[in-house]
Amino acid sequence: MKTRLILLEGIPGSGKTTTAEWIYQRLCRQGIDAELSDELRPDHPVIDRALMKTGRIPGYGDRCVDRWRAFASRTMNDPSPAVHILEGCLFQSTVRFLLEHDHPEHEPERYFSATQDALEKLQPRIVYLRQPDARTFMREQHAARKGDDVISKIAAYTETTAIAKRHDWKGISGMVEFYLHYRDVCDRLIEGSRFDVLRIDTSGDDWDAVRSDLASWLV
Repeated sequence: MKTRLILLEGIPGSGKTTTAEWIYQRLCRQGIDAELSDELRPDHPVIDRALMKTGRIPGYGDRCVDRWRAFASRTMNDPSPAVHILEGCLFQSTVRFLLEHDHPEHEPERYFSATQDALEKLQPRIVYLRQPDARTFMREQHAARKGDDVISKIAAYTETTAIAKRHDWKGISGMVEFYLHYRDVCDRLIEGSRFDVLRIDTSGDDWDAVRSDLASWLV
């Protein structure tokens, strides 16, 4: 395997963590040294909690790019060529924050372009898990998976963000509107990506087919 980095993205509940774990286990079974980091890992190798706490402060995109550059440098110089599997940090811990806190309109595109430059030598590959009917998914399936208490907390947090206040997005419906906006931005970034992208429709229940596509893509 040529890549040193596999990135997983998609709206909350789309299956990023489950898919990342499946990829990790498959690579390990093939004898490939791999390291898996979910977005909330305390010692995350790129976007850690201390950095995320600065999401409201101008320049967050540049700080994230600096972390990607440092990660790429460490990985390229690592004598043990592990494949890093990172979920939710290319967009969810970065682009989402840029949107939530109303950073300049074109900041997500600028961040992603600079990040691609920083990571190019690692030959990254992206798994993009997409729900075509995101509105129904966020209102029904995501709520059923996470539980009403969790969804209420996410909605309450979303109300506090600058973008929600500007659009008067409130409650669960406001949360849904935000994540539809976030999904649209991610779609646009993925469409212009210079990296190899596997797009997966996760609206169905045929995860055997999803795993088959992943297995072929990982070769």
